[in-house]
Amino acid sequence: MNDRQLAEMKGIVNTPQFPGQQKGFSIDAIRTLIKKQKRVRGFRFNLVTSNQTFNINISGSARIFLGFVFSFEPDTPANFPAFFNLTINNEVVIQDVNPNFFTQRYMDDEYYFFPRPLSGQDDITLQTQPAVAAIILDVGIYYI
Repeated sequence: MNDRQLAEMKGIVNTPQFPGQQKGFSIDAIRTLIKKQKRVRGFRFNLVTSNQTFNINISGSARIFLGFVFSFEPDTPANFPAFFNLTINNEVVIQDVNPNFFTQRYMDDEYYFFPRPLSGQDDITLQTQPAVAAIILDVGIYYI
């Protein structure tokens, strides 16, 4: 096909050059929207019967830490670690709180909202006290 035929097909199909064009948005408006959309990164940690520290590495383009959610496998609260700590850039955000409070059991929202500014070179750590038995912790980190 030549360029003219491709151009004619494009007009027939009405395929936009970029998402949002069909609604009249400019490229800059769409870029701004995309920059402000939340993202989520998942982590899976094997918890054992000793204290552990995990580094949370999210995208260097992250500007705002929105929050997180926990899920345990198996979902047996008696086996969960007694406490956990969350530190973001040397700020203790959560200290000595039972992780069960941050599972879906205690909320109807998608995640727990703890907004913090990020710089792109952030140090985010999750510390857990010993689990009663070996258990898997899934963590969803939400950010912009």
